[in-house]
Amino acid sequence: MSDEIQQAEELYDLIMSYLITYGFQVLAAIVILLIGIFIAGKIAGMLNKIMVSKEIDVTLSKFTANTLKIIVIVMVAIMALGQIGISVTPFRGRGYHHGAGCKWCSGRN
Repeated sequence: MSDEIQQAEELYDLIMSYLITYGFQVLAAIVILLIGIFIAGKIAGMLNKIMVSKEIDVTLSKFTANTLKIIVIVMVAIMALGQIGISVTPFRGRGYHHGAGCKWCSGRN
């Protein structure tokens, strides 16, 4: 019985150390994400109003506003993941190469 209590105490200590270490980072990431989603919605709404006031087709206006909203949310999500410590580099892939004989891609000098 005391062995089980000791294991439970160790688990509790481990959980508390993780919460102390990473709690504020996760909280900051959630705040960044929520504020970003709010701002993305406001920007999309303003763009939609501007486009409708300029007598642009309603369907195109909504599509453009929603596309902008998604782009902003993805950018904010990348920032939130960076706050947690997860490095996301979406604009630099390993699949790009100059050609089969490229000396930079093959690692040869």
